[in-house]
Amino acid sequence: MIQKLGAIGSLQSGMAEGMDPPDTELTLALMKPDAVHSGHVDEILHRVESAGFVVVTSTHMQLTRVRAEEFYEHLEGNDCFEKLTRFLSSGVIYVFVLGKKHAIKEWITLIGPSDPDVARRESPMSLRARYGTNTIRNAVHGSSSREEAMREISFFFPTVVRDPPPDAVSSKEYFDKHLRGTLLKGLTALAKAKPHNDPLQVITWLATWLQENNPNKPLVDGARLVVGLH
Repeated sequence: MIQKLGAIGSLQSGMAEGMDPPDTELTLALMKPDAVHSGHVDEILHRVESAGFVVVTSTHMQLTRVRAEEFYEHLEGNDCFEKLTRFLSSGVIYVFVLGKKHAIKEWITLIGPSDPDVARRESPMSLRARYGTNTIRNAVHGSSSREEAMREISFFFPTVVRDPPPDAVSSKEYFDKHLRGTLLKGLTALAKAKPHNDPLQVITWLATWLQENNPNKPLVDGARLVVGLH
């Protein structure tokens, strides 16, 4: 069960869940206003977890019309551009970076064809078949290529690491620069708190502390954003 999301704000959180860095791919997943407004966020997240994806980081927001147009700029001139941008900016969206082997292809398969009617015929178990209404209100979005995934991840999460460190030296340098300080603070807090003698409970306590004190996570009203299932 996914209890909290956005733990580290980079690929390292996925690595902590057992992902193999050389085989790991990142993609962007977006729940559109129709899915959010209809209360399907938790159901979709359960499907994400069941499909073996790791949520690397997450946030929610309401885009302005200008930002929606920037996100869909590659479709400018298309007949659907105005409808897409107006709808995407009409309500709250949830955005995730997902990690998995062949994540881009796997996520596109899970969400199904862009037309929910087609999805219900050709991929009846897909997310769009289950939650979509039409080609605009089709519940979810997914990056269709590696290049698109990189652009879209950068659009919403400019600090996310898109590629794993290539070797042991780079890995150590990255750890020393970005992770060591936060981890040491967490271990110090753990030593002071002494939460439990059970090793599993100790690990759970430390994981929760790291989620709540992630320096890369966006602040909302002075508090770190943590999305959870209810």
